Amino acid sequence: MGAVFIDAGQAAQNWGDYHPAWAYGTGLRYRSPVGVLRFDFAKGNLVDKWRLHFSVGINL
Repeated sequence: MGAVFIDAGQAAQNWGDYHPAWAYGTGLRYRSPVGVLRFDFAKGNLVDKWRLHFSVGINL
């Protein structure tokens, strides 16, 4: 299964200081016996580089 996403967020003490960082990317999802494997390739606006993210959702 494939995924396309846009993500935004940031932490701030008050709304006036809130300047969200954002990222966009694409990814693949695979349902394995140990859980969902996620491979995402994303680029953010604060760090102008592409990054690969990998995660495993363990089924309990």
